[in-house]
This record gives sequence, structure tokens and C-alpha cells, in this order.
Amino acid sequence: MKRFLILTLALCMMLSLTGCIKKTDSAGSGSVGQKLYEGTLDSEFSALMLDIDVGDVTIEPGDGFRVEYGLWHDPVIEEDSGVLTIREKAESLWWQSFSFGSGKQAYVKVTVPAGTLLERLNVLCDVGDVKLDSADVGALDISTDVGDVTVSSTAVSGAAAFDTDVGNIECRTLIVGGALKLDTDTGEIRFDGSAASVEADADVGSVALKLSGAAADWSMTLDTDTGSVKVDGLDQGKRFESAGGDRILTANVDVGDVEVEFEG
Repeated sequence: MKRFLILTLALCMMLSLTGCIKKTDSAGSGSVGQKLYEGTLDSEFSALMLDIDVGDVTIEPGDGFRVEYGLWHDPVIEEDSGVLTIREKAESLWWQSFSFGSGKQAYVKVTVPAGTLLERLNVLCDVGDVKLDSADVGALDISTDVGDVTVSSTAVSGAAAFDTDVGNIECRTLIVGGALKLDTDTGEIRFDGSAASVEADADVGSVALKLSGAAADWSMTLDTDTGSVKVDGLDQGKRFESAGGDRILTANVDVGDVEVEFEG
């Protein structure tokens, strides 16, 4: 409960600040202090690591390897043995990174040629949304302190993990060959796809899972402290257990509903 109160206060502070700025998709000329860059990379990479203080992060397919950003502090961009690292860790506090009235939102956009396999993709964002579209990844890990995570049309051959302190997690057409972990302290979890196993946890927020295959393929433990559990539209009360197949599904919510639907 103490952690939840702290996170709630942090969210209120963030909303009061972000209400003074306007998001934009164009780099433009920027305001004083915003560092802008757009260009192709000298070399290709097979793994991508991003560590951003304040800014929206987008990873999408394109014609070549490109990096574009509009940040309040110069990031460090390094490529070593096929691993591209983009790191922006400001010396000032995160709320000092906002420029009021600038009409700009800090962002980083990385373009990867369609069909390129990224052996590893790790994104850590303190304040900002993370979007991943049409990627082919070996292992995937995305985490935000305050911000939403949205993943679409992506295949992960190994394990995948998504974590937010305050923010929603939405996965559309996500195929995970290994274990999938979805965790938020305050936010909604939405997943549509398949995985070898699924673990979903939300302290405050509902969980809705649409899984490929039949219910008989899964052994399930689903529960909520305040809310209801539904499986294929049928109300199961506050807890549901099923010793089915080899695939393991667990979902736990403190305040909110759990809904699971199978497409077999």
C-alpha cells in the first residue's frame, strides 16, 4: 500500500507537468536545450539496448538502420560487437527535463529493416511510452516507471517480459516461443497472442488475455481480491483453478477483473 501511494503521488506530479507540453511527431527545430538528431547508422546491429530518462521510445521497421531523437540531454550512442546501446541519463532530476511551452515531447525512434532478427531487445524508460511494431526478436524485455507499453505484430523466439510501475501494457498479435511475464503496479494488461507460459500480475488494474489454442491446453490459476474472474465469458467468482495441459497460466489482480478467452 505504501508503494502504491508513492506511485500515485508520482503520477499526479507527472500529469501536472505533462499537461504543459504538447506531443509532436516531427523533429522540427526544437526549443533551446532540446538536442535533435536524425540519420542513418554507420553499421548494422543484432541487439538493441535503450536506457532513457524522459522520452517516448518507438522501434519500428523501415528501409535501413536509423536513429532519430529529440532529447533534452545528449544521449550516448555506442555500437560494440553488434550491440547498439542508446543511453540518456541526465544529471538533473527527471522533472527538470521538461521545457514548458516548448510544444515538444522528448522522444527516441529507432528504425530496423523489416525482417531483421534482433537477438536481444532491452528498453528501460523512466518516464515515457514505449512502442514496438513488427519486430522479430530473440529475447525481449521492456520496463517503464511511468508510461505505457504497446507491442504489435511481433514474434519473440525466447522469453518476453513487460513491467510498468504506472502504465498500461497492451500486446496485439504477439507470438512468444518461451515464457511471457506481464507485470504492472497500476495499469491495465491486455494481451492477444500465444506463449509457452503466461504470468500476469496487476496490483490495481484489470487483466484481459486472449490466447491461441484451447482451454484444455492450459493449467490455470486465476484470482482477484476485488473483482471477478471470467473464462470464455463464464463468471468463475474470485478464483479459478484448472489442471489442464502442459502450458501454465497464472493471473493475479488485487483490485480489478481477470478475463481469459481462448481461440482454439
